[in-house]
Amino acid sequence: MHQRASLKSKSAGPDRESETPKVSPELHALLKAVVERPDEWLKTPNPQFGGRRPVDLVGTDEEEKIFDLLHAVEHGLF
Repeated sequence: MHQRASLKSKSAGPDRESETPKVSPELHALLKAVVERPDEWLKTPNPQFGGRRPVDLVGTDEEEKIFDLLHAVEHGLF
């Protein structure tokens, strides 16, 4: 068990529980406007993303899916 904990502490990706993901200013502003707890929301698996966490899409070609969902929520479509 100690080995697993030490491996996790060496992780450098956005999946670390304590790390706040790097998001663009535009995404950050939209998150703050739509989501009550943005950091928590980014780290929570979401069925709209096939069970993946939104943070896993940040910085990828699929990041636009986060914007699409947040805009839908913002406009009352969800």
